[in-house]
Amino acid sequence: MNVISQWHKDLAPNHDANSHAYELLTQQEPPAMTVGNQESIQQWIMFWIAKRLQIPLTSLRAEQELSNTGLDSVDGMMLVHELSERLGHTLSAELVWQYPTIAKLSDYLAQPPVSSDENESILEGEI
Repeated sequence: MNVISQWHKDLAPNHDANSHAYELLTQQEPPAMTVGNQESIQQWIMFWIAKRLQIPLTSLRAEQELSNTGLDSVDGMMLVHELSERLGHTLSAELVWQYPTIAKLSDYLAQPPVSSDENESILEGEI
């Protein structure tokens, strides 16, 4: 069988305007994330995605579907893990699918976490 075409990800960033914007991003510290502050959580998520995917921060929008940013399922799991660490509470791995945009995810994360006692009473009421 003859290979007609191949796809591969270039591991070295190319030298255009986007790679310059990414280089500037790598030199910045991530924005501070304040628990309960939707705007700071949203900015942190956008920064994390841009840095992870090596894209300019300006290419992301809050209403953009996370699946359209270029994140794969492993990236989604890593994002949830990082958010869990920074926010100080356990988060479900499914969050990036339950709240599919950057804005919806940050809105959800800005809400106070539901305690396990409240979860149990909700589940008991539904059974």
